[in-house]
Amino acid sequence: MSFRVEAPEGAPIASLGYRRAARGGGAEYAELPVFIGQCSRLGDAAECVAGLILTSDLQGVVTDPETGANRLLGLAVPEFLEELGDRGAIPRAERLGVLLAGDLFTPLSGKERGGYGPVTAVWNAFAERFAWVAGVAGNHDDCGNLSEDSSVGFLDGSTIEIPESRFVLGGVGRIAGATERRGRRPWAVQQALLRPIVDACDLLVLHEGPAEDANGDGNAQVLEEIQGRRPTLIHCGHTPWPAPGVAKIGENQTVINTEGRVVILVAEL
Repeated sequence: MSFRVEAPEGAPIASLGYRRAARGGGAEYAELPVFIGQCSRLGDAAECVAGLILTSDLQGVVTDPETGANRLLGLAVPEFLEELGDRGAIPRAERLGVLLAGDLFTPLSGKERGGYGPVTAVWNAFAERFAWVAGVAGNHDDCGNLSEDSSVGFLDGSTIEIPESRFVLGGVGRIAGATERRGRRPWAVQQALLRPIVDACDLLVLHEGPAEDANGDGNAQVLEEIQGRRPTLIHCGHTPWPAPGVAKIGENQTVINTEGRVVILVAEL
């Protein structure tokens, strides 16, 4: 069954301030914007979710108000979105599913780029508040034993049915690249994980997504692998795209890149 997406347009409805490593060294202030789009109704049961939260590359820190210490931006985002739901700006947390496209870790100094470290606490922070959470690992993420945790849908060359819905979700994490660096695999390995699931899912989550075209930002090999096939929504991150980070592949496939942003797709009533 086709999954219809109306991509976000216009200004974000809200934003969350944080600090991140600046390219020239030190830290800089940034805003994490929240955009609203629409999507197909996700199921017929009363328990089906009212929308999807898409986000990735939450590579920043915020100050814990109680301890004064830095903590990962990804721990603050679920709280912020829950508050938006409580205020009626978006559906309430328990009515939203979450799709994470990776890169949730950054060094807690807030002044270093890259790094590699644990992100299980971020996944748990989303799982504690929202109806369900699923997604993939980024190249900076140590996901620990998430693949063994039944409370989350950790995907890597695998598919699951979205709870109480008519749709199948698939995903592949990490990126293609030199294997001496963490979080990277040869393209042949990525392709072997991706190829069997592309025609088995309606929604596809990747960390490294397709290029918008053969010369665009993203992975042209991923574009070639998925173009014209079953998924109607591809959610990815890793490569910065101009806000709101939406592209079309042919007539029927929408790519939403959430590198450094949140997109909430509110389902039809």
